[in-house]
Amino acid sequence: GLRSSSTITSTSTSDTVTQSVIATDSATATTTDTVTITVTKPESLEERVRRQMKANFKSLPSPPWPQLDHSTAQAIANGILVGFNTTDINSNTDIDINTDTDIPTMFNNTIVTAYYAFESKHSVKEYTNWMKGLLQTSDPMIVFLQPNTPWVDIIKQHRKHAPTIIATLEFEKLVMSTTFTKEFWDWQHQIDTERLVHKSSGVYKIWNEKLIFLYNAILLNPFQTTGYAWMDIGYFRQIRDAPEPQTPLIKVNYTHPNNSMNPTTKATTTTNDMSHKNSIPVPQNKVLLLHVRNDPLDSIARVNIAGNAFYGTSQAFLNLYTKYYHTFWDWIHNHHKFIGSDQFVITETCRRHKEVCYPYFAGRFRSWFALSAVVMGEKPITEVSPHYLFKDDENDNGKNGNVNVKIPPNTSQLDVDVQVPQGQRITYCTTTGGSDSDKEIDVVVPVEECKQ
Repeated sequence: GLRSSSTITSTSTSDTVTQSVIATDSATATTTDTVTITVTKPESLEERVRRQMKANFKSLPSPPWPQLDHSTAQAIANGILVGFNTTDINSNTDIDINTDTDIPTMFNNTIVTAYYAFESKHSVKEYTNWMKGLLQTSDPMIVFLQPNTPWVDIIKQHRKHAPTIIATLEFEKLVMSTTFTKEFWDWQHQIDTERLVHKSSGVYKIWNEKLIFLYNAILLNPFQTTGYAWMDIGYFRQIRDAPEPQTPLIKVNYTHPNNSMNPTTKATTTTNDMSHKNSIPVPQNKVLLLHVRNDPLDSIARVNIAGNAFYGTSQAFLNLYTKYYHTFWDWIHNHHKFIGSDQFVITETCRRHKEVCYPYFAGRFRSWFALSAVVMGEKPITEVSPHYLFKDDENDNGKNGNVNVKIPPNTSQLDVDVQVPQGQRITYCTTTGGSDSDKEIDVVVPVEECKQ
């Protein structure tokens, strides 16, 4: 009788594996049949994330002021990806890996943070210890760093366990460094009542860059999340306050579509929808913030909102971005105020625009790190802080606990609808103007308008 045998040969590329099955007649040594099977290799999560970011980058809209280009988004898209080998994209059986669909919804929130080392009120050694608490969480993370520094390797080491994008961007290429001149920042440092504590204008730039980092993370959306958070990298001063290693920080849901638009309505826990069971009553159009101090309106350095952590949906942060930088421009252009501290600016932004802010009161003031306990599900939240002074409430004569209400002059005439100088760099200078052309005045204006 005739005997037959088969030979299997394989070739592969980075994307495919090809197997050829050749059946032969052993008596005559002739080929009787050949079948070639090509199997596409599953796309890894890292490959999918890179492809998705590249596609999203190509469709970015014109950058809103104070951004002048897409440098921040480019830093994310070109970032160093670590911790992706711990997550198998094929664990989601509803995703066809051979199509161009978005990456699966594997995560709920993206945490954005940054670290740039320079002289400030806290030392590099302190931050080195503090950052361990945030970095040990399992939430996907985007970390902005100065390129070619030891911090890149430090983040790589501490984030092996969870998907992370290290976005390297030179400090001098940050939006706050490029849109605003040295003269502007020198002036801001000069009028800073805490300049001896802050030591330089570098901290001003990082503080006011936070929403720019978030904006670009949201538009590229590498992890396909609906929730976002800014957290200072040194937020957890005590490791005992951080989540257990390799567990998520954010355990509540502030992105559920059924979250009430009424900020005083309590979240339900009776629904069968488990994604809503841990929801908190923060409307999707508002950012969750901490009402940390109750400084009166006439305070020189008024802080009501903490700047170390914010939580919200992508849309809530996009809404806040617009209002924040409108307030920022109004303060420097029309009122010559200090904006170096983001806490000053966001306090005023929320005062003017209650439609974008959800300030949380922890039960006592100066509990600077109380908000993490809320998103970790350890403390309840039922309502907007009853003590926060929104502009709509300034005539309440002490209602809602606003016993420190002191209305400074002309607050009703604030330029809340001022138009930002889209696409323009800003400087501080002395020029001539007004009816008396020889009179010198100090102005904050686009560079082209500064007459020397």
